[in-house]
Amino acid sequence: MRKVILTAISIMAMVIIVSINIASAEKRHIVYEMGESGQTVSFPMTPEEIAAVDADNARQVKGGVLKSQKTEPRFKTIEMGEGGQIVSFLMTPDEVAAEDAEKRRLSELRRKSSIDDKQIVAYEMAESGALIEFLEGVIDDHTLNVAKIESP
Repeated sequence: MRKVILTAISIMAMVIIVSINIASAEKRHIVYEMGESGQTVSFPMTPEEIAAVDADNARQVKGGVLKSQKTEPRFKTIEMGEGGQIVSFLMTPDEVAAEDAEKRRLSELRRKSSIDDKQIVAYEMAESGALIEFLEGVIDDHTLNVAKIESP
């Protein structure tokens, strides 16, 4: 009888230990990606951080703005001439506004001038081989003449 009671108690203790370990597996982690190597490092979140994230998510859902609806940060991307490496810089709000204004101006220009009426002048970039097309009416005659003289 004594062995049966000890066996039952040990089984119950194992069930309790397993359930405690399963509950600890639900902890959330903050994951960071290392810049150079791309390896990820994760840290367990403290209860304060979990509460802050949950409160922020509840506020965003209540306000009707989800993280997926937020605008992503915009980057200015530059390709280096020699190595072809690509470098990105975070754009400031002024740069974003200027880029949006330029896109609106170009779309208005394209809408006003039909492509059928204008000749398209195309140039190939030396390092990247990218093809850039200009409407003949967009750039002035001096730029076109210099570009035609310099191109083979």
